[in-house]
Amino acid sequence: MILDYSWKEIELLPKEKTYLFMTVAPIEEHSHHLPVGVDIQLGEYWKEKTIEKLEKKYPNYNFISMPFLPLAAGSMKTFPGCVYIRPKKLRKLIFKILKNISEWGIQNFVIIASHGDPFHNMAIEKACDLINNRSGTRFISPMGTLFSSEELNIDLKPGNEVDEMIRKYPEDFHAGWIETSMMMDISPDKVSDKYKVMKDIIVTEKEMIQPKKYIQKTRGQGHLGYPKHSRLSLGRDLNNSTINFIGNIVEKMIKKEDIEKYKHHFLFKLPFLRVLV
Repeated sequence: MILDYSWKEIELLPKEKTYLFMTVAPIEEHSHHLPVGVDIQLGEYWKEKTIEKLEKKYPNYNFISMPFLPLAAGSMKTFPGCVYIRPKKLRKLIFKILKNISEWGIQNFVIIASHGDPFHNMAIEKACDLINNRSGTRFISPMGTLFSSEELNIDLKPGNEVDEMIRKYPEDFHAGWIETSMMMDISPDKVSDKYKVMKDIIVTEKEMIQPKKYIQKTRGQGHLGYPKHSRLSLGRDLNNSTINFIGNIVEKMIKKEDIEKYKHHFLFKLPFLRVLV
């Protein structure tokens, strides 16, 4: 953890072989059966497990954890337990943090934006673009490409069981079988048995860009998807797939390979959305 370093130790780090990691995700409601810290807990788990794997494979490198930032752009605003800021304010805040980090001489920085809202991811991606163009750094927030992997033709290789579930129960956007299964894997004590009786709330991708519609559908509930179909085995496969995805990108950075396709959510290419962050 960076908090354990003195300023002199940070100054003496071999910058080419040093990678910092930070989770950026909200305190946010996740229906009746999950805690408000789901996105943070998942992001921190993926971060720490990725670092563990990289340390074993690259013992001469420094993989250092930063404290998480509990903020995000989000839209479940009618429920208690959410902490959000506007996308442009998030982008400005992230840019200021990254600017400070770049002034330490750090060249490589990985943000785990473990919150699926496209505007959250695009705001952070834009901040990374701005600092990279300004400072020549290699700062990246790749989770937007994970969340839109189907549209970007990126194969996450989650396994046959997950693939079958995606076919049966697609559009599982929030606190459904995906997040509930992941939490079963990392913190089963934080998953209430209420998930077994939560009704399916079906929302289309088109409706997901219209907050008023999906908030109306989930009023009094807080999830969008199919939580009662959650399974521990699904969560294990999903978490491992995510850790491998992040780790593979860092390995590409270490090997100086092209990482361009991992820089932006597929919606980032649309100018009328990009200007909103």
